Amino acid sequence: MMSRKTAPQWRFLGDISIPGANNGLTPHLGKKPIALLAYLALAREGAGRDELAALLWPDPDPSRSKHNLRQCLLSLRKAFGDGLNEVLEVSDDGLALNHAVIEVDVLRLVEIDAGRMAPAEELLDLCRGPFLRGLTTRAGPFDAWASAQRDRLAGAACRALNAARATAERAGRKAEAARLTAAVDDLGIRPPVAPLTAAAPAPRQRQNWARRAAAAVGVAMIVFASIWGAYSISPDVRRIVDAYTPGKPSPPGIAVLLFTTVNGTKQEVGLAGGVTLGVTYALYAITAKELFVVTPASAAQELGHKQRIARAKDLGVRYLISGSVEVLGGDIRVDVECLDADTGRIIWRARFYQPMAEAFRLQDDITLRILKELDIELSTAERNRIQYLDDTQNLYAWLAAANGVKHLIKVNRTDGEIARASYQKALEFDPDYVSARRGLAWVAFLSVRLGWAEDPVAAFREAESQLGIVLRKRPDDGTTKSLQGAILLLNARYDEAIAAGEFAVERLPGSADTWAVLAHTLTYVGGHERALEIIDDQAMKLSEMHPAWYRWTRGRALRMAGRFKESIQVLEEDLGREVPALVHLVELTASYSAAGRLAEARMIAARVRALEPGFSASAWLDHPRIKLPGIQSQEFEYLSKAGL
Repeated sequence: MMSRKTAPQWRFLGDISIPGANNGLTPHLGKKPIALLAYLALAREGAGRDELAALLWPDPDPSRSKHNLRQCLLSLRKAFGDGLNEVLEVSDDGLALNHAVIEVDVLRLVEIDAGRMAPAEELLDLCRGPFLRGLTTRAGPFDAWASAQRDRLAGAACRALNAARATAERAGRKAEAARLTAAVDDLGIRPPVAPLTAAAPAPRQRQNWARRAAAAVGVAMIVFASIWGAYSISPDVRRIVDAYTPGKPSPPGIAVLLFTTVNGTKQEVGLAGGVTLGVTYALYAITAKELFVVTPASAAQELGHKQRIARAKDLGVRYLISGSVEVLGGDIRVDVECLDADTGRIIWRARFYQPMAEAFRLQDDITLRILKELDIELSTAERNRIQYLDDTQNLYAWLAAANGVKHLIKVNRTDGEIARASYQKALEFDPDYVSARRGLAWVAFLSVRLGWAEDPVAAFREAESQLGIVLRKRPDDGTTKSLQGAILLLNARYDEAIAAGEFAVERLPGSADTWAVLAHTLTYVGGHERALEIIDDQAMKLSEMHPAWYRWTRGRALRMAGRFKESIQVLEEDLGREVPALVHLVELTASYSAAGRLAEARMIAARVRALEPGFSASAWLDHPRIKLPGIQSQEFEYLSKAGL
C-alpha cells in the first residue's frame, strides 16, 4: 500500500493531472472519465451508481445511463491497469476514491481556506487555475455542478492568497507578497464570464435542463455536506466561522432537519432527502458566513415540539426547519414549518401539493418559499439584500442572482467579475428577471466608479442600458430608484441623483443598503453631515452585520467633515478584518494625508499601486466628480501628496 507521505497529488485546479504508474495517465483519459474522477475526488464518501449515471449521462432511459457508466469504468480500467484497484473502490452500489493513497489539490485548498496553515510555496502551487479548466461534458447536471464548484473554489483561492499576502507583508517578505499579489491578479483563478450573447434554450429544453439541474442541487449538496458538515461537530471549525466578523455578535444559525415521511415508502424517503438537501444548499448559497446554516446528520424521525427545541439548542442554532413528505396517489404533499427555539414559537408554516410528475418543481417551490419567508422573519443582514432577488419563480435564477449579490457587496474586481457571471447565468434561467438586470447595472457602475473598466464609456453605457430596461418594467421601485441615483451621480447630475435617492428611502425606509447608497451620494455634493447621520442612525442600525463599504462611506464622510482622526480610526479597523479593497485603501490614504501623516499615507498608497499599477488620482476622482470644485481639488491634493 502506498504511504500517505508519498501519495501522488491529483490536480484539478488549472491543468488537470491524474498520474498513473508512469505519471502520464491524463492524456489517455476522455472528458467523462476525468469528470467522474473529479466528482469522486470531492465526494469523500463516494457516490451511488444511479447518482453518477444521472449526473454524467442524463437520459430518459436510466438503463442507457448505467450502461454508459459501465463503459466509462472499462475505459478507466484500460487506462489505469491493475493500479485502478488501489485508487478506486468499486461496488455494486457505488464508487469511491481511496483518499488514503492519493491527495487531491482541491481538498488541500479547501483545508487552507478553512484555516489550515500552509507555506506560500504550497499555496502558489495549488492556485494554478480554475477548477477543471477547459473541461465541458455537455451533460447539463455535471456542468452545472462544475460551474458552481469553479465559482466556490475561485473565491477560496483568492481568500487564501490574500491572507497569505497579508501575512507576508506584515513579516516584511516583500518578494513573497509580490508573488502572491500576482497570483491573485492572475486571470486563471477567476471563473469564466458567461457571454452576454449566449442563446437561451428553447422552452422545453429549458424545462428539461431545470429538472436535471434540480437533481444536481442534491448532488452538489452531498459535496457541500462533506466539506462543511464538520461545523456541527468540530469546535475548531465553529470558532473559524464565529470569528468571521470580529467585534460583532454571531448571527442566528439555522438547522434543517431531515424531512420525515408519512408512510415510509422508498419513494417518500427519496423525495424527503431531495427536498432537505435542496433547501439546505439554497440557504447556504444566499447566507454563507453571515447566517451560517448547519446541516445535522439526523435520522428521519418525528420529534415532538420540546425535542426540537432541545435539538436546536444542542446544535447552537436559533431556527429549526423541519417537514414531512407524503405521496397521495399521483400527488405529493409536503408540510414545512420553521421553529424559533428562543421563543418556542412556530414562526412560519405552509403546505404544498404537486403532481408526482412535477416533483422537482415542488422542491423548487418549497425552497424559494422558505427563503422568502425567512426574509420576513429573520433579523439578519440578508433581509436587507434579498429585496434584490424577489421577482422570479425560478429557483436556479434566484440562486445565481443570490451568488451575484454575495460577491457584489465585496466591492473588488475579482468578486465583481464573479457577480457579473452570476447575474448573466440568472438571466439564462429567467430572461425576464428584473433583479438580475439591476445586478448587472450595479456591476457596470462599480467598474466605472472603481476604475476596473478597460472602456469606462462602454461600461457606463452598459449601466444605463440595463437601468433603462429595469425602469421600463419597475419605474417606481425603491431599489431601482436607488440604482438610478448612483448612475445619475456618475453622470454629475447631482440634484437628480439626490432626488432619486430620497425617493428610494421613502419607498424602502427599512432598507439599509438604500440608505447607505444615499449617504454615499451625499458625500459628493457637500452633504457630509447628513451622510454621517444617515450612515450612523439608519444604515448601520438597520443592518448590524453590514458590509465593509458602509464603513468606508462613514470614513469618507468623517474626513470631509474635517474629523480626520475619527476617519482614520474607522478605516484602520477594517485593515485587520478582511483583505482590503481598493476603495478602502484609497480612502485611508486620503485620510492619512489630510491628517498630515504622510509617511503612513505613502505606505498605504504603495498598496494601492500594488493592487492597481495604473492607478491615477485624477481618473479616480473623475468617476464621479465632486460637485464643489474646492473639495474636488482638496481630495486630489490629498492623494497626490501621497504619491498617487
